[in-house]
Amino acid sequence: SNMSHELRTPLNAIIGFSQYLINYEDLNEDQLETVGNIESSAQYLLGMINEILDIAKIEAGKMDVHLEKIHLLPLISEACTMLQPLTQEKNLFLEIDHTDFSDPEIEMDSKLFKQIIVNMLSNAIKFTEQGGVTLRLAQTSDTILISIKDTGLGINAEDLKKLFSDFTQVKNVMQKKHKGTGLGLSLSRKLAELLNGRVWLESEGEGKGTTAFFQIYLTK
Repeated sequence: SNMSHELRTPLNAIIGFSQYLINYEDLNEDQLETVGNIESSAQYLLGMINEILDIAKIEAGKMDVHLEKIHLLPLISEACTMLQPLTQEKNLFLEIDHTDFSDPEIEMDSKLFKQIIVNMLSNAIKFTEQGGVTLRLAQTSDTILISIKDTGLGINAEDLKKLFSDFTQVKNVMQKKHKGTGLGLSLSRKLAELLNGRVWLESEGEGKGTTAFFQIYLTK
């Protein structure tokens, strides 16, 4: 808690002051670019700190789960809308297929669920340069399966096993363009376990895209 407060407070100040300069000061093009870099770097650092703190909270057994009766489809739609600018920037499609999904009311922590979906979608978009991402929902009597299929880089079988370790990224060409903590998938898996679910990846190999799965068990 102390670490969270001490790190986030100055970072939020940096972000707030940067956004003030961008919106309310008469800056020239070079100055705008510089302040924009400050703001985006602070946002990146804040995201990294949040991921590290979430991992620490889970491992310490301090991550609270607040279950309520909700429908998943509105949360998934919100996550896709939030990430739409990223797909537009790269000219990618982002679609939801819920043909085989009736969207039943289930007990779920909406905040943690949305965090997992955003993590998985962000990862798919980050490593896709052409084509796009399709999120599909399916259900049985006791499970809900969410799959996120991209047309991106793909992963070989050996590297698939490594990706759910903390602070691990597969070394490849795309990693040079997209730095990160390597915590996104590990955090998603740990959060899924808290929600009576599991997360895994499948890929036919490099250059053949990747599918991320999030399965929720409706009965314990």
